[in-house]
Amino acid sequence: MKQKDLLKLLDNMDEHGEETVEGERILMIDGLNLFFRNFAMMNMVNPDGIHIGGLGGFFRSLGAEIRRVNPTQVYVIFDGAGSSNNRKNLLPEYKSGRDLQRITNWEAFDNLEMNMMLK
Repeated sequence: MKQKDLLKLLDNMDEHGEETVEGERILMIDGLNLFFRNFAMMNMVNPDGIHIGGLGGFFRSLGAEIRRVNPTQVYVIFDGAGSSNNRKNLLPEYKSGRDLQRITNWEAFDNLEMNMMLK
């Protein structure tokens, strides 16, 4: 998809992230947000005891949304490095009213050092 087509698509998105273009139903997903929401809530581990709640929940949620919307196309977008800083440079009030508490699924890690190694 060309950049101008993508920008037109984004301009026509409704509040649910759905758009119909030339008979197609398009679903756009904020992938990083979906992953982190599931990571914070899902206490799933694989047979080796490694936390997979973010990944497992991501695919479950993505599948549920695809079944609900029944799109012809699905786009999952992940922000790149420095994305929040880039947005703040463009729009200084970006996330200005948010509570800065961090939600972390600490039960997924044996200790704080293990958590820091994964960052």
